[in-house]
Amino acid sequence: KARVAYDRALKKSPRHSWAFIGRSLTRSERSAEIQEAVGDVNVGVPQKRGPRVEAWKQLAMATTYLTQQDFEGFAKALDKAVNVAEPRFLVRVGLLRVQQGQLADAAKARSEIRWYADKPQPDPLVIALDAELRLASGMAREAYAAVEKEGGLRAARLRGRALFDLGKWEEAVAELDQALQVSP
Repeated sequence: KARVAYDRALKKSPRHSWAFIGRSLTRSERSAEIQEAVGDVNVGVPQKRGPRVEAWKQLAMATTYLTQQDFEGFAKALDKAVNVAEPRFLVRVGLLRVQQGQLADAAKARSEIRWYADKPQPDPLVIALDAELRLASGMAREAYAAVEKEGGLRAARLRGRALFDLGKWEEAVAELDQALQVSP
């Protein structure tokens, strides 16, 4: 859905930095079209357009580097993804810090997420970050419960890993196979 929205936005406004960054994230987070994801950021947002856009650009680059298994580029780009207090940004930083094994930094990013509504709607990325932190803390049952009813690639991967940690091998394989159907 998001990818279609970004493509539509770029059709209407071919130089829209946010649409290029968003499309890059949708591509790289699914481990698909990685060269196109890099092109979205490097060609679509070639020069600095202010600190907020630059931070998001670095976040998108970190995601592509991680997918390419360029861990040095990943770490450098992620270290430049700073000074944005938006929940959607912070949760992605937290998720990437988990991938990096920097659990304290991931927890710090999570603690900085602030909602301004009295009862905000549950955010799938925040649910995933919370589950990742639980799983990394050895609380596989709680991690599984957090994403049990969630859809999408991240949730399927998390369920599979949690089930594996719980010793439920066949169920884990089924969940991970489901993730592979979404992103081979």
